[in-house]
Order: sequence, then C-alpha cells, then structure tokens
Amino acid sequence: MDDPEHKLPRPEMLEMIEKDFQARFVRAEERWEALRAQGTSARANFNDKLSVLNAGSIALTGSAATILYSKPFQNPLANKSAFEVLCIAAICLWLSLCLCVFHNLAEPYVLQREAEMHLSETLVLQQARRITHGFEATDDYLKANTFFDDLFDKASRLRRSQWAISIGAFLLFAVGYAAVVWGIINVARQVR
Repeated sequence: MDDPEHKLPRPEMLEMIEKDFQARFVRAEERWEALRAQGTSARANFNDKLSVLNAGSIALTGSAATILYSKPFQNPLANKSAFEVLCIAAICLWLSLCLCVFHNLAEPYVLQREAEMHLSETLVLQQARRITHGFEATDDYLKANTFFDDLFDKASRLRRSQWAISIGAFLLFAVGYAAVVWGIINVARQVR
C-alpha cells in the first residue's frame, strides 16, 4: 500500500500553491468587482432614465387630456376612446415610474447585502486556507460557510427581484406607449 504521506505536497510546494492561488484570487476578485460596479451603474442608469421618460410622458398625457377636454372632437365616440386610451397610458406609465423608483430605493439595501456576502466569503476562504495547512474544519468554519451560503442566496434573490422589477417597469412603459399609438390610430379612424 502507498503511504498517504508521500502524496501530500511538501510545505514549500504548498506555500507556492497558496501564493499562486492568492494571486489568482485577487485578480479574479478585482475583475468581479469591476464588472459588478459596471452592472450596478448600468441598472441604476437604466431605471433613472426610464423614470425621467415616465415622468415626462405622464405630464404629456395630462396635457393631452386637458386639451382634449377643453377642445373635444365632434364625434363623442372618439372623445370617449381618446380618454380611455389616455387613462390606460397614464396608469401604465405611473406604475412603471413606481417600479423604477422602487428599484432605485432598493439598490442600497442590495449593495449592503452583497457587501456582507463578500465579507463572509473572505472569512470562509481564509478559514479554508487554514484547513489546507492541516487543521480540521471547526464549528466556526462550518457556521461561517453556512452563513455565507445564506447571504449569497439572499443577495442572488434580491438581484433577481430587481431584474424582474426592471423588466416589469419597461413592459409597463411599452404598454403605455402602445396604448397611446393604438389610441391615435383609433381616433384618426373615427374622426374622418
């Protein structure tokens, strides 16, 4: 039988492996941080711009309703149709604006959870390095690892929720504008 001691790396080799691992880990961590920062910035910018578009569109919808009320079409069916479309558009745009604002309000909370996850991950990796030097897994390590998994799951769920909120905001925005386009086409047919 082979002696298990011969399969273990020498301390010098283990130290070289650890240095290489640490350097690779630092480079990967820096790339991940840069990509995460870009993604966070892009999401916030998208929702900021969509919020501004929604607010401006709601103002235009209100102005159009006011003009339509003060100078109605001669065809009462066209007026009713135009008001219904403006109401649908305003509701969709308002809900989209609320989702965008909620997304941006939740961003600091999500970033805090990710920071906690990152700190916990670092502690787990440090403990893993100690274990590679011959120490056994302690209860503290197992608790930290479980805690990290919980934080990672929570941060992932929050990011997925934010993604769903952004998609919902965009879809409501699109439905609001589609209603306006459909309304314009419908009113143009009725006013002839």
